Amino acid sequence: MFQALVLPEQGLYIKSCRGIHTWGMRFPIRALYISRAGIVLKVQILHPGKTGPWLWHCRGVLELPLSNKPGGLCAPGDQLLQIHGNGW
Repeated sequence: MFQALVLPEQGLYIKSCRGIHTWGMRFPIRALYISRAGIVLKVQILHPGKTGPWLWHCRGVLELPLSNKPGGLCAPGDQLLQIHGNGW
C-alpha cells in the first residue's frame, strides 16, 4: 500500500515515534530516525517483517522508499529542514 501511495521522491513521516516495524510490508524501506531538532540520529534499511531499533531521543521516523536518492545521502548528524510547517 505504501509503495502505491508514495512517489519515489516522497516519504511518510511518523511523528511522536521512537521505533517502527515493517510487518505486513512487501518491500524494504529506508528509515531516518529524527530528533526533536530535526537531526538525523540513525539511518536504517528495514526489510519486510523486521523491527527497527527503538531510540530514546528519537521524536519521529521518516520512512522513505529505497529508490529515494536524497534519502540515501542522509547520515547521522545531518540537519533536516521542516517543510509545510509540520514540525519535528
